[in-house]
Amino acid sequence: MAIAELFIGAFISVLVEKLVSGDMIRLAQFAGIHSELNKWSNTLSQIKAVLVDAGGIGKTTLAKLLYNDKDVKDHFELMSWVWVSNEFNVFTISEAIFEEVGGDDRKFRALNKLQESLKERFSKKRFLLVLDDVWTENEKEWKQLKLPFTAGAPGSKILVTTRKTKVASMMGSVKAYPLQLLSNVEALSLFAEHALGKQNFDSHPTLKLHGEGIVKKCDGLPLALITLGRVLGKKSNDGEWEELLNSELWNSDDGSKILPALRLS
Repeated sequence: MAIAELFIGAFISVLVEKLVSGDMIRLAQFAGIHSELNKWSNTLSQIKAVLVDAGGIGKTTLAKLLYNDKDVKDHFELMSWVWVSNEFNVFTISEAIFEEVGGDDRKFRALNKLQESLKERFSKKRFLLVLDDVWTENEKEWKQLKLPFTAGAPGSKILVTTRKTKVASMMGSVKAYPLQLLSNVEALSLFAEHALGKQNFDSHPTLKLHGEGIVKKCDGLPLALITLGRVLGKKSNDGEWEELLNSELWNSDDGSKILPALRLS
């Protein structure tokens, strides 16, 4: 996920301490985020940082934890979250940001007029802008999109999530912090939580072997584990678990475990 510009200094250390305690841990631990937040407690004080991961590891979950935190909301005057995906259109994204930050009802036809209005809206305001799931590798488009936000107040941040290392490098002189896949123990616990409502197979020993096989096929991707866990939560027969484990749909040649998992659901 790419974090293009984040929070600085003591503010980050306080935020991380808050996120890795209490309710936030319970929310984050089954998305593989808890260990990441602990690991980053000494690195998130960087003025600029980039996080990169494959689809389904949890970059959006982490960004939302940060974005929705009360301390974050209190810190920034303007906040905007825009999902970008593979259709990077500067006008469309700029328009969505304008609407998110309470822009008026004007309809724009020209990008320059829209960006002038954005610049006025963000002028001297401390803002947090999240661009989720950015795919574009076109540096010219990226520079065009950023133009209005130079008017923001010191301390303004842009957070970008991406699954592509080239996008991360395009952000400038920023260090990448790749999110890691879940370990086998973490993956099995996450899968069991969604399939059985427990963190292990102690109460369902006959399902454990098939469950371990399914978890292995998910390659540590939280989205795949959660999706199939929820599907199998409705099935207690070990034959149904075995059928899913041996399904031909796993043999997808797209290089991802997420799409086969979604097909199986």
